[in-house]
Amino acid sequence: MAQLVKGVACIRRRADLPAEEFTRYWLKNHSRIVQAVAGTLAIRRYVQSHLLPGPLTEQFTASRNAIEPFDGLAEVWIDADEFGDGTTMTEERLKANLALLEDEGNFIDLERSAFFFTVEYEFVSPEA
Repeated sequence: MAQLVKGVACIRRRADLPAEEFTRYWLKNHSRIVQAVAGTLAIRRYVQSHLLPGPLTEQFTASRNAIEPFDGLAEVWIDADEFGDGTTMTEERLKANLALLEDEGNFIDLERSAFFFTVEYEFVSPEA
């Protein structure tokens, strides 16, 4: 199997968007756009992780003197071969990326969020 590269987005919602609306939009609207462009962008897997507010998160954050939690985390896996060196972008892929970026502005505070690529090293799993 080809090496997978994972895109990670640590997401903060727009300040003017209530948490429930952010969650609804991300689950119902943005996920459909990701599904629609998945083939074009060679996306193998897409996962949303939504903040679980409350005492558990508050205690965990406080025990580490950490920054405020993100509202969610998105993970997108693509084949490293498809990813290339990041400098080559077809017009079709550019349009797909722009569609995602345009929609992200509807619910994400882009300036307060973080976006990066990683390679996973798994140490604990059901298969291990």
